[in-house]
Amino acid sequence: APVGAACSPADPVLRVDAIADAVAAVEAELGGAQRYYEINATDLLVNLFVAGDGGAEAIPFVFVGGALTSDEPLAGASGSTFAADELDFDPRRVTSCVAAELPDSVPTVFEVVGGPAEAVRYSVVVTSQAGGQLIVEVAPNGAVLSGDPV
Repeated sequence: APVGAACSPADPVLRVDAIADAVAAVEAELGGAQRYYEINATDLLVNLFVAGDGGAEAIPFVFVGGALTSDEPLAGASGSTFAADELDFDPRRVTSCVAAELPDSVPTVFEVVGGPAEAVRYSVVVTSQAGGQLIVEVAPNGAVLSGDPV
């Protein structure tokens, strides 16, 4: 698909459709809007890494089956963060181009990470039938932007 072209909507294989609910659960638990280092979705769950202690630690949360759990904060966190209101991807399209363009690969993780100037970057990690992995950067509408081997 050309850059910027919308992909056909499809039911997501990865739980990208649960990210909004996971964010809402974290923000209800912590009492308001948060900054995130990363949010990722597998076929079973959503992981969220919240910036805590002024950005010096990452607080890991797992959202699975509508339930939220957390673990001890991870010290030494650094890097760019983003707010939930910066998430602008279409959950029915964001992984569909990768699936269409790499039909012999299996999407294993959808990742959202912070970038420079509070930008948000989206990528899909795929595993080929031969076992190799690619990180495919995608636009919010699913258009493939680039791909790099893991």
